[in-house]
Amino acid sequence: MNAELVNVVAGGDLGVSMNLHKLSSQISQYSVSYEPEVSPGLYFELPKSGVTVMLFGSGKYHLTGGEGIDQILEANNEVNDIIGECVGEKVSENDPDIRNLVYRGDFEREFDLEELATSLENTDYNPENQPGIKYRPSDEFGLITIFRTGRFTLVGVETKKQAECSLREFKNTITELVSD
Repeated sequence: MNAELVNVVAGGDLGVSMNLHKLSSQISQYSVSYEPEVSPGLYFELPKSGVTVMLFGSGKYHLTGGEGIDQILEANNEVNDIIGECVGEKVSENDPDIRNLVYRGDFEREFDLEELATSLENTDYNPENQPGIKYRPSDEFGLITIFRTGRFTLVGVETKKQAECSLREFKNTITELVSD
């Protein structure tokens, strides 16, 4: 079994309120999307890191699309620099809160999901609505979705340690249940 971190979601607070309509024209070079009738946030992509920012008038923001925590920390610095320059005042330079790490992996074998769903505890399997089994490890760190192909995703963990714990339990549980 292999697994890799593929997305980091984080967020924070710049500590300043802002006029998103005005800001959208000030940062138009960053592929801005601001449609207040559809969403309360202003979206833009950071040029250096490629991370997407969703910024609210309150100064709170989300960062998504980072492939690692270091990339998210760099993105946070970019946001601080860009917004600080636009609003003409220093913004909070706190590190963002890591809210979700997304891992993708492969067991490198196929599974009979019907059989697996009846053998695993803490699962939700409804093939009419979702092609995979939703499995919550007993440590309650994250949610793993297992597909017939052997591929899986892990979402809802905030630290690498939580991810490692959940993935280890997942591997041990699956290995005990399924023999080649």
